[in-house]
Amino acid sequence: MSIVQLSYNSFSVYSDNNDDKIINRGETIKLKVSLKNTGTIAVKSAKATFSTTSSYVSGFSPDTPISYGDISANKIKWADYQNDNNENESGVTYTIQFTVSNSTPAGTQIPIRISIVDENDNTWEDGFDVTVSATQISYNSYSVYSDNNGDKIINKGETVGLKVSLKNTTASTIKAVKATFSTTSSYVSGLSPATPISYGD
Repeated sequence: MSIVQLSYNSFSVYSDNNDDKIINRGETIKLKVSLKNTGTIAVKSAKATFSTTSSYVSGFSPDTPISYGDISANKIKWADYQNDNNENESGVTYTIQFTVSNSTPAGTQIPIRISIVDENDNTWEDGFDVTVSATQISYNSYSVYSDNNGDKIINKGETVGLKVSLKNTTASTIKAVKATFSTTSSYVSGLSPATPISYGD
């Protein structure tokens, strides 16, 4: 077994278009990526080059090696940000960035490959997948539009009209959205309409 073994450890979303830290289609994503030395001695001057073969990704950068510096035995290390502003020499505080195509199916896994080398020209290959969120449209909020006594509070015995808003959690427009509402509550009668309601784009 090698006394030095470098591998992928984890990633975090550094930034995305709507700042929800979820990878959605149409967004430009910046990731921070950590590596781990699972060996028994320190590795010196580690560098990693990232790439992807996904047809759903454009603008993948950088395509040059990224410094991770020295990584002690059994330790985790994020990319080597060296100056007082927690930036590397190029002023970058994230590891890689790419744009996810608007046509990417929800739930698609995007493979990221990592080629790692140290100062002694030892090399390692590893990788990870990032998943494009399956959540596209979700419930956002409701308000009481009407009720029997006009106090906007839902009381027993009242017929209540609600306004319900939905949220697009992607960075792109979703066309011709319709929603159908239902309930399994035994305390409710006359829920309507039973047909889809248009929300437009």
